[in-house]
Amino acid sequence: MSDEVEYLVDKLFSTLTTGAKYASRRGAAYGLAGAVKGRGLQSLKEYDLMDKLKDAAEDKSAFQSRQGALFAFETLSVTLGKVFEPYILSIVPLLLTLFGDGNTDVREATQDASRVIMSSISGHCVKLMLPTLLGGLEDKQWRTKKGSIELLGAMAFCAPRQLSLSLPTIIPQLTGVINDSHAQVKSAANTSLKRFGEVLSNPEIKSIQSTLMKALADPSARTNAALAALLKTSFEHYLDSPSLALVMPIIDRGLRQRSSETKRKAVQIVGNMASLAESRDLVPYLKELMPLVHEVLVDPVPEARATAAKSLGTLVERLGEPNFPTLVEQLLQTLRSDTSGVDRQGAAQGLSEVLSGLGMERLEGLLPEVINNTASPRPYVREGFISLLVYLPATFGHRFAPHLGRVIPPILNGLADDSEYVREASMRAGKMIISNYSNKAIDLLLPELENGMLDGSWRIRQSSISLTGELLYRVTGISGKVELEEEEVAAHSADNARKALLEALGPERKDRVLATLYIVRQDTVGIVRQASIHIWKALVQSGSGADCPATLTHFRRYTQDHSRDFACTHAASSVASRQPADRSAGGAENQIAERCLLISRRPLLVPLESFAARMASESLARSSLSSRRLSRRLTNGRRKELVLHLPM
Repeated sequence: MSDEVEYLVDKLFSTLTTGAKYASRRGAAYGLAGAVKGRGLQSLKEYDLMDKLKDAAEDKSAFQSRQGALFAFETLSVTLGKVFEPYILSIVPLLLTLFGDGNTDVREATQDASRVIMSSISGHCVKLMLPTLLGGLEDKQWRTKKGSIELLGAMAFCAPRQLSLSLPTIIPQLTGVINDSHAQVKSAANTSLKRFGEVLSNPEIKSIQSTLMKALADPSARTNAALAALLKTSFEHYLDSPSLALVMPIIDRGLRQRSSETKRKAVQIVGNMASLAESRDLVPYLKELMPLVHEVLVDPVPEARATAAKSLGTLVERLGEPNFPTLVEQLLQTLRSDTSGVDRQGAAQGLSEVLSGLGMERLEGLLPEVINNTASPRPYVREGFISLLVYLPATFGHRFAPHLGRVIPPILNGLADDSEYVREASMRAGKMIISNYSNKAIDLLLPELENGMLDGSWRIRQSSISLTGELLYRVTGISGKVELEEEEVAAHSADNARKALLEALGPERKDRVLATLYIVRQDTVGIVRQASIHIWKALVQSGSGADCPATLTHFRRYTQDHSRDFACTHAASSVASRQPADRSAGGAENQIAERCLLISRRPLLVPLESFAARMASESLARSSLSSRRLSRRLTNGRRKELVLHLPM
C-alpha cells in the first residue's frame, strides 16, 4: 500500500509541475492535497513534498513548475486547514518573490494562493507573518517591496477576527509606501488599500470611500477634505474594524498638521470614534493617538483645546480609566509644572472633562488635593489648580453644586493674590460660578463679595465689585453694557432691574448691596471707582437720576454703616491710607447729607451725630476722622435748614 501511494504522489507531482494543460496541473494539485490528507500530515515529510515544492517554485526554466507549486500551496491550505499553518511561514518568502514574477500566469496564481491562504489562517499565524512582511517594505529591492505589499493586501481576505487584529498595523504601513518613488510599488500600495476598501461593511464609510482613498494617497492636499467629509457624515451604524483602520491614518495625519483648525477637526473625530466603534477595536490605536491628542490639548487656540478636552473626556468615559492608567496623574503634573500658562489651561480643561467622564466619586476623591494646591507657595501651581476650578462648574453642571462651599474660599483668596495670573484665574472662576449657579452664589458668594468691596486692598475691592456686578446682572437679566457717558437710561429698565433685585435678594440685602456700591463710587482708585459707577448706572439710574433723594434716603442706614466700616478699615491700616479713605467715605456722606437736607425735615443729623460719637469712643484717630466728616456735613448744610434740626 505504501508503495502504491508513493507512486501516486510521484505521478501527481510530475503532472503538477510539467503538465501541458492548465486543467491537468490544477487537477494534480487537488489530487496531491487529497493524498496528503488521506495519508496524514506526516506524508509531507515522508515523501519530501515541501522541499520538492520549494524547488519547483524556484525553477526558472519553466513557468509551469512555479505555477504548479503555487497550485499545490493553495490546495494544501484549503484541504488541511490550520494544521498546514506551520508550513505557511516557510513559503511566505517564496510568495513574496513570485508576486514579481515575469509571467502573468504565475503572478495570478500567486495572488490566488495568497488570497486562499490568508482567508483560513489564525490570528496567531498573522502575528508571526507580519514581521516578515513589514520587513519586506523596508527592502531596497522594489520587487521584494512590491511582493510584501501585495501579500499584505491579501490579508483583506482574512477572517473578520484576524483582520481586526492585523489592520491597525497594516494600514499605516501601506500608507507609508503609497508615495514610493517606484511606480509599481506605488501602484501595488494603491491596489492593496482599495482591496481593504472592498471588504468594508459600514455603509457610511463606503459612501465616502473615494474621498478617504484620495486622502491616503495624497495626505498633504486631501487630509482636510477627508476630515470635513467625516464630520459631515451622519453615522447610523457602528464602525467595523476595516472601516476604523481606514479612517485612523487620516486622523493621525490631521492631528500632526500645523493648522489648529485641522487639528481641531481631527481631535473631534477621535471623540466621535469612542461612540461609533467597539471598544476592543479602538483600544489598539490609543498608544499612537494619546500623545497627539495631548498635543492638541495644549494648542494655543482655545477652540482646539476645548475640543481636545471634550474628546479626551468622551474617550475615558467610553473606554474606562484602566485603558488610561496614567492620564489623570499626567494632567495633575502639568498643573504643578512651571511651564507655559497655555499648557496649564489645557491640562485644567482636559482634567475637568476626564473627571466628568469618570464620575462624581472620582472628583470627590481628588477635590481635597485640588483645594490644597490652590494654597501652594508656588504661584504657577496656584494658578493651575484655580484654573481647574474655572472648568469644573461648567463641566459638571448641577452635580458640582454641593461642592461650591468648599471651592469659593480659595477663589476669593486668589482674588487678593500677589500674582496677576492667579488673580485673573480666580476672577474667571468666580464668573463661572456666577454664570452656572447664580441662585446659590447669592447665599454663598455675595456675603464675601460685600466684605471684599470694602477691603483695604484696592485689588480686592476691584475684583469684588466686578464679580458683584456679574452676579447682579445675572439675577436681573440685564446685560450691563451701559455706556458711562450716557446721561439717562430708560426708566422702565431701571424699574425692572430694581424689582428683579428685590425679588432675588430681598429688601434688606438689596439695600445693603446698593449702599455699598454707592460708597465705593467715591473710591480714590480710578479703576475701582469706574467699575462701581458702571454697575450703579446699569442697575439704579433712572430718568430722575441715580442720585435722586428717594434712592439715597431709602438705604441711608446702610450707607452710614458702610461709611463707618470703610473708614475704620482704612484708618486701621496706616496714616497714608486714612486720607483717601476719609475722602471716599466722607464724599459719599456729604452727598447724602446735602441732598437729604434739601428735601426732608426729618432729623437725619441725629444718627449722624450718634455715628460720630461711636467712632470717637473707639480711638483718637477714628474720632478725629469722624469729627472732620461731621464738620463737612454741617458746613454743607444751609443755615436756615440747619436751624430746623437744632434742639429746642
